[in-house]
Order: sequence, then structure tokens, then C-alpha cells
Amino acid sequence: MANQLRGEFQVDLTDTVSVDVVLNLYALNLFLEEEQAQLADLQLLMEQKALRALPKLVWCGVRTAAVLHDRELPMSYEKFAAMFGSIEWQAISERVLQSLQLDDKKK
Repeated sequence: MANQLRGEFQVDLTDTVSVDVVLNLYALNLFLEEEQAQLADLQLLMEQKALRALPKLVWCGVRTAAVLHDRELPMSYEKFAAMFGSIEWQAISERVLQSLQLDDKKK
């Protein structure tokens, strides 16, 4: 049976730099471990601490994509976070919420 909790997409950090993202149970587990949080805390983290949580969750998806595709990480987290902070988050946030089935449309 296929896992329904999965999203795969690219994030354009600049006109010339993009990263592959795979949000699945592995990426979610990485994120929750780093945040020392439980699954039940996920939606609250995404709503109340989005400035910290969204880049970290997407970075966990970047790490997951690198593992799945046998690639090195494209950059350090610090560089990623700095670049991520300069882009429009709304579309990425929507993709993340859909991937994790946290958007209201899936309920």
C-alpha cells in the first residue's frame, strides 16, 4: 500500500538556484526529532512558529531528496535558510501543507 503522506517538488531559491524537496514520513521524522516535538504538535508549530518551522521542514525535505537520489546536499542549512528567507513563502507553504495533509481542503 502506498504512503499517502508524500510531496515532491522544487523550490526556486533564486533565478538560477533551485533545490529538490521530498516531504515524506522520513522528512517529517527528521523535522520532529530536530524540533523535539511530537506529531500532534506539527500543525501548531507550522501555524505559530512558521518563520522557524517552515524553512526547517523544507530543509528536511531537501535532505530526504538528497538521500533518495544518492546526491550530496546542495548547500549548508545556513545558506539555504538565508536564501529561503528571501523568497515568497506562500506557494511553498501551501505545497508543504498539502503534502502533510494539514490543509483544510483535505479534511
